[in-house]
Amino acid sequence: MALGGLWYNKVKVLLDTNMLLVPYQFRVDIFSQLENLLPQVKNYFVSSKTIEEIEKLTKYGKGKAKVAARIAQQLLEHYPIKVLNTTMEADEFILTLVRDNPGEWVIATNDKELKDKIRALGGRVICLRGRKKLSII
Repeated sequence: MALGGLWYNKVKVLLDTNMLLVPYQFRVDIFSQLENLLPQVKNYFVSSKTIEEIEKLTKYGKGKAKVAARIAQQLLEHYPIKVLNTTMEADEFILTLVRDNPGEWVIATNDKELKDKIRALGGRVICLRGRKKLSII
């Protein structure tokens, strides 16, 4: 999908918890794929609730979920990702961002219900397609 104009230059990408688990679960380098999808975008964000969810998984998770969360923590430390503090639940916060700032945010998530709600608000979503490639819908 070709992107251009003002939207392309202002976009911010918010990574949902499940997108940060993709590198371990599906062996997909999400950051190189994000770079290919949106080469000029350098504004990556997560909510404080996403950080909390990943911390819970690393502490209380079992097996693959725990390993995926540890890798997600390493990614958060390695890449320049800004944390947006919120008291809202993660999905509620994401929907509020999209509703209040139309066209400014692209949400990276694989949560089907959340994707549908974002799209109903006119938002853009980055998701995993075919278990190997990120795409914008």
